[in-house]
Amino acid sequence: MTQRMRWCLFTFVAAFVVVLGMLVMLAGAAPRVAAAAPQATVLPPGLSDLPAWVHLLDRSTGDWVFSFTLPGTGANLQSVDVVSQGARRDVWFTESGRDRIGRLAYTSTVDYDYSFYTLLPGDEPLNLIVSGGWVWFTAPGGDYVGRLNPATGAVDRFAVPAGSYPADLTADSNGGIWFTQMLADKLARLEVASAAVYTITEHNIAAMNGGRPYGVVARTDTYGVGVYFAETAHNLVRYFNPGMNEWKSTAAAPTQPVEPYALTVDGTGKLWGAERAGNMVSQFYAGTMPLINRYSVTPVASLPNDIAADADNAVWFTQPHAGQVGSLSPAVPPQRTYYPLPLPDLAPMGLAVDGDDVWVVSTARIYANFVPVVLKSVAN
Repeated sequence: MTQRMRWCLFTFVAAFVVVLGMLVMLAGAAPRVAAAAPQATVLPPGLSDLPAWVHLLDRSTGDWVFSFTLPGTGANLQSVDVVSQGARRDVWFTESGRDRIGRLAYTSTVDYDYSFYTLLPGDEPLNLIVSGGWVWFTAPGGDYVGRLNPATGAVDRFAVPAGSYPADLTADSNGGIWFTQMLADKLARLEVASAAVYTITEHNIAAMNGGRPYGVVARTDTYGVGVYFAETAHNLVRYFNPGMNEWKSTAAAPTQPVEPYALTVDGTGKLWGAERAGNMVSQFYAGTMPLINRYSVTPVASLPNDIAADADNAVWFTQPHAGQVGSLSPAVPPQRTYYPLPLPDLAPMGLAVDGDDVWVVSTARIYANFVPVVLKSVAN
């Protein structure tokens, strides 16, 4: 090494030592920063970066024939409904994580188009149905029930009491929209004359008090319009006949928590429910409400979430924690069939049956397993 090189090296080391000493002095003189305040409901890193999918199962063959990945991330799909437009199927779904209503216009596996309708920040649309040419949805984050015009994209918002958490919804034969208010322990009916003229009639459910109603379905029989809803916290399925002001419930609640959640009625008039905590599918005689059967499903803790009946009176249900969709035919013996999603680590949330088509929306399974956490500050 030449003398010039040694001199340069010495100069560099000396300068480095001087700068390091200054940084140490500054650090010692700097005031201490107080710990951050505790934060509530913090999402784990990367949760908002997860994609979501729309899938199509052909129930006649049992094959998954189509899967569509939504552009972008963080959609957190929850609910789906489908309506036929000639050869095209309009598949509607809630994008809860992005405050959107999404639509997939599907004609074939090579002919489809995705579009969406943006709501207000924080609306968090949850469940939707297509009825009377409108897309109706609940927005618990925005405290309203919404109505989307597919032709124009215009959204009408019908306000509900703040914090009542409008959850599931159903249409009756008279054009009314029934919905559950999960945190208010109420059942309500929305009747709309126009965007500015509407009526919401709330029904306080006797003795419910903390029952947390969720799934709801309307059915018309000889007694008029009857509404069935799941009282999740009390392990009951209840019936309300508004014309007769009559309330009924299952004869006895199971002794263990079963958490009845989504409901549907098959073509014979029987009522079906998905039991999330019970890991079962339950069947009732609609109207008189006695429990017929409870059918266990596999694997354990699969969290049956959504349910729908097909034209053959079998029921289909999603199992988010198992990454699969199941079907149950109440034959003797009952026939259970399971369909793992075509991609790994997915949680199917909502489903809709349209002829031989079973449409399913899914998100990454971490969403279904996510439990809000509180980060504690660390004392200095």
